[in-house]
Amino acid sequence: MSSDLAIYLSKQLLWHAVFIAAPIILVSLITGLIISILQVVTQIQDSTLSFVPKILAVVLMLMLCGEWMLHSLIEFAQNIFLNIPGTVTQ
Repeated sequence: MSSDLAIYLSKQLLWHAVFIAAPIILVSLITGLIISILQVVTQIQDSTLSFVPKILAVVLMLMLCGEWMLHSLIEFAQNIFLNIPGTVTQ
C-alpha cells in the first residue's frame, strides 16, 4: 500500500465520520441553544434542564437517520474490505 492510498483512505474515513456525526451534533447544538434561550427568557438557571430535551432530540434523530447512517457505514466498510486485495498487491 502506498502512502498516497493510505492518506486517501484516511481522508475518506474522516469525511464519512463527519457526515455521519454532523446531524446528531447539529440537533444537539440547536436544542441546547433553544433551551438556553428559554432559560434566559424565563430566568431559570438550572444547568440540568437542558439534558432531557437534548437526549430526546438525539434519540429522535437516531431513529430518523439511523438507517442512513448504518447504510453509509456498511457501504464504506464493504468498499474498504473489497479493495483489500488490490491494495496489498500494489
